[in-house]
Amino acid sequence: MPDYLLSKDLENAIDRLYPDNDTGRLALGLVGPPQSARMAQGDTSLSYIDRVRALLETLEGWVKLNAEEILEFEGELDELRIRSEARATLLALREIHRLFPEVVQNPMT
Repeated sequence: MPDYLLSKDLENAIDRLYPDNDTGRLALGLVGPPQSARMAQGDTSLSYIDRVRALLETLEGWVKLNAEEILEFEGELDELRIRSEARATLLALREIHRLFPEVVQNPMT
């Protein structure tokens, strides 16, 4: 997978959010394991609709995992963190559906 092209504005935002570590860069795959150990690039032989559907499936799985974590963790801070993670993912799902209406018109089976 090619490295994420980090704009200066996004880099500054990440630095404000995570001033003491590489958490933001790790999430983008810019630091951490060597390139060979990172996730493989998506299969470009698939149609973009199939790739968007795979992305939707992955993101929906993360929301389901967040829902399971709510049952495992106790405490207001844990719940706030988990709900915040899920909300960010739900916003990403909304934007994908907004930007790729043909995926919504032909829903996954």
